Amino acid sequence: MRKAIALAVLLGLTPALASAQIDNAGVRDQVASALELSDFSIQRLDVPEGNVEFATDITIGGLEYQVVVTPHSFRSPSATAMIGVGGGEIRQTELPAPLTVRAEFDGAADIRAAGSRKGGGLHLTISLPGPDGHHIWTVQPLYDAIPGSDPSLHVVHRADDMDMDEQHTCGVADHDHGHVEQGDLDGGSGHSRAFLVCELACEADWEYYGRNGNNEADTIADMDNIVARCAAIY
Repeated sequence: MRKAIALAVLLGLTPALASAQIDNAGVRDQVASALELSDFSIQRLDVPEGNVEFATDITIGGLEYQVVVTPHSFRSPSATAMIGVGGGEIRQTELPAPLTVRAEFDGAADIRAAGSRKGGGLHLTISLPGPDGHHIWTVQPLYDAIPGSDPSLHVVHRADDMDMDEQHTCGVADHDHGHVEQGDLDGGSGHSRAFLVCELACEADWEYYGRNGNNEADTIADMDNIVARCAAIY
């Protein structure tokens, strides 16, 4: 109980406590454990309420960037949401307003970034070009690791710094290109014209729905967030 009370005090929203939280060893241990990270920083971002355009500073790889975040929908005009109501019945439900965003880095047009304002914080996947290819960075609210945290505090880390105990694999075989017909190849370049447009369907099982608080709008927002962040990478 004392530990819980101490944590609640630490997560207060006063500037002094919020600043102390960034360098607190106990908080860093909790973040490392909850998000399975070997290295990261905790940064305060100027994030307003609501999904509106705003600018904030983010430090990535030791460099500080001014980042302009703009609301942007990744849904198609014909996007729909279907809800299973039991007994094999599926009904259409109204889509909530999208919370997805794109981000532009001042003076670095070759950086791609997208994500969401789900939960009020800023979720971003950033594709940062380098001499040996693109490196993926993540920005996510501290409350993902420690519920109740100051919503302006965010965890910033490289994808390479994820130290997951569980092994996750892609659902598509690494070298299975049987779905690309030879006739779709562009001359001798080997490039395919097969996938100019992709119809995408996302399905949430009960566990995923539960992790989003058994809430339809939050589950849809989380799906939107995943699609947007994939768009930044691919």
